[in-house]
Amino acid sequence: AGTITYNFTPTTGCNTNATMDVVVIAYSSPTFTQAGPYCVGDIPATLPTTSDNGIAGTWDAAISTTSAGTVTYNFTPTTGCNTNATMDILVIVNVTPTFTQIGPYCVGDTPATLPTTSDNGIVGTWDAAISTSTAGTVTYNFTPTTGCNTNATMDIVVIAYTTPTFIQAGPYCIGDTPATLPTTSDNGIAGTWDAAISTANADTITYNFTPTTGCNTNATMNVAVRAYTTPTFIQVGPYCVGDTPPNLPTTSDNGIAGTWDATISTVAAGTITYNFTSDQGQCAFDTTTIITTNDLPIITTSNDTSICINQIANLFATGAVTYLWNNSIGNDQLQTVSPNETTTYLVIGTDINSCSSTNTILVTIDNSICFNIPNVFSPNGDGKNDTWVLRGMEDYSDATIAIFNRWGSEIFNTSNTQNFWDGTYNGTNSPAATYYYFIDLGDGSDPINGTVNIIR
Repeated sequence: AGTITYNFTPTTGCNTNATMDVVVIAYSSPTFTQAGPYCVGDIPATLPTTSDNGIAGTWDAAISTTSAGTVTYNFTPTTGCNTNATMDILVIVNVTPTFTQIGPYCVGDTPATLPTTSDNGIVGTWDAAISTSTAGTVTYNFTPTTGCNTNATMDIVVIAYTTPTFIQAGPYCIGDTPATLPTTSDNGIAGTWDAAISTANADTITYNFTPTTGCNTNATMNVAVRAYTTPTFIQVGPYCVGDTPPNLPTTSDNGIAGTWDATISTVAAGTITYNFTSDQGQCAFDTTTIITTNDLPIITTSNDTSICINQIANLFATGAVTYLWNNSIGNDQLQTVSPNETTTYLVIGTDINSCSSTNTILVTIDNSICFNIPNVFSPNGDGKNDTWVLRGMEDYSDATIAIFNRWGSEIFNTSNTQNFWDGTYNGTNSPAATYYYFIDLGDGSDPINGTVNIIR
C-alpha cells in the first residue's frame, strides 16, 4: 500500500511529460465489541452496522437465542478496502440450582442456614432465613446472582408438637398382674417408657413416655395401686320377730359396692350371719354382719271381768318391762278403771329388747249383778218379806220400775227407786201368782227383766 508516481513521456509532438500518482490502499478489518454470551431466551443486542473502527456494512442475520450453541454471524463492509468480519456468539442453556432438602423441623427447633451456593455450584441469595416459630409449610426463594440459571424454591415444613395419648391403665390392687404399657400411643407415636408398671406397693406412680421420632412431646401416666380395704357398715338390728327390716345397703359406709347373700329375715328368733361380696375392681375384701332377731314378749293379763256401772275393776299385766294402756289410762303395770260402758282395754308390753306384744282385758258393764232382785216375797203382814225390795237401786236416780201380770197389764210403776212394791194394785192385794218386772236404769244400758212370785 502507498502512493506511486507514474511518469508519461509523449512520443510525438510538442508535448510535455506528465505524471500520475496512484494510491494503493491496504485492506482494513472491521472490529466489534464482542456481544454475548446470552442465555437461551434472552433478548439479544442488535449487531452494529458500523464497526468500532468506522467500517459500515451489513450482517447476514440478527442474533437468535432460541437454542443453546455458538453461532457465527458474518459482516460484509459496503465500501472501501475492508475485509469481511465474523462474530461467534454463544447462547448458553439455563441451569436450575439444586439443593439438598432441609427439614422438616419441629416448632422451636434451631434450623440450618440456607446455603448460598447450590449443590451444582450456582451462587445466589435467599429471600429469607428459615423460621420455626410457627407450624406450617413455607416456600423460600433462591435467586442466582450470575450465569444462565433459573430461580429455585425450597418448601420447608415446620411441624407442631403432638402429645402422645394413651388409654389410662389401672387402677390396680396390690399384687395384681398389670398390663404392659404400650410402646405406641393411641395417636400413633412410638416411644419407650422409663419403667414397667409395679403393683408391689400401694401408691400412685408416674411413668414417663419418651417418643423416639418426630415432633412429639414427652407424656406421663399416673397409675394408682390401691391397698385392700374392708367394707364397713353401720350395724343394724337387733330386730323383733315380725319386724319389717330395711334392705341391707349395697354400698358400704366407706364406698365399696357389692351384694349380700340374703335379705334380713325376722320370721324367727335367732342370730343370722349375712355375707357381703365386694364387686370386682375395688380392691376390697368380703365381709359379714351378724343380725339378731329377738322373740316377742308374752303378755299375761288379769281375766276379763264384769262390773256394775260406777264400780271399779283392777287390771294388771305381766311379762314385760314397760306397759302402755290404751284409753289413756296410763302406763303402770296395775290399772284401776271405772268405765261407763263395756270396754276393751289394750295393753302394749315392751321387754328389755324393745320388742312389744299386746293383750286385752274386757270389762263388761252388767248391771244385773249389781242388784239383789228377789224372785219371791210374801206380803201377808207378818213383817217378814212383806215388800219386794231391790238392793242397789239407790245409785240410779233416772231408773223406772214396772210390774206386769201374766196378762201383760201394768199393775205397778215407779220412778222412785226407794218406793218398793207391796204386792197391791190400786190398794187391793194382788193374788199369789207369778209377775213380770221391767227395770230401766236410765243410763242407756239394756233393761233388766225377770219374774217375781207372790206367796200368800
